[in-house]
Amino acid sequence: MLENEPTDQAFAKAQDVLRRVVHGKGFKASANVGGYHQIWMRDTAISMIGLLDFDEFVEPARRSLLTIGRAQGSMGWIPNNYDTAVGEATRRGPDGYGNCSWFVIGHGLLFRKTKDLEFLRAEWPAIAKALQWLEFHESSQELLYMCEAGD
Repeated sequence: MLENEPTDQAFAKAQDVLRRVVHGKGFKASANVGGYHQIWMRDTAISMIGLLDFDEFVEPARRSLLTIGRAQGSMGWIPNNYDTAVGEATRRGPDGYGNCSWFVIGHGLLFRKTKDLEFLRAEWPAIAKALQWLEFHESSQELLYMCEAGD
């Protein structure tokens, strides 16, 4: 197989950036000093689709889910993000439906990669609460209503 030097270089740079966004609480949105220092639920779950192909990123993905999940509201609402600079979740946004959906999807992606049933069982109460939050907002057609600017 022939190596494609520009592609290989780009791939190596992308992996370097990913390593630099790893934080003790999960994946930050930016590796830049002045960039986003939050761990975003949506961005984490979408990134997990590819990140979980690399074993070194499994634990940061798990930590992202745990960090955001620990800030879950009593009725199941999942926050948009966790701000690593201030050490707390951001509780704003139009609805949180997308965050709950991505939280569930993220756990599914992680389980598909790890087959870690013990972790899934430990997280099941939070996953069930997120699903319950979504059910609370179900329309009469068994569909979720999302505002136009929602996730």
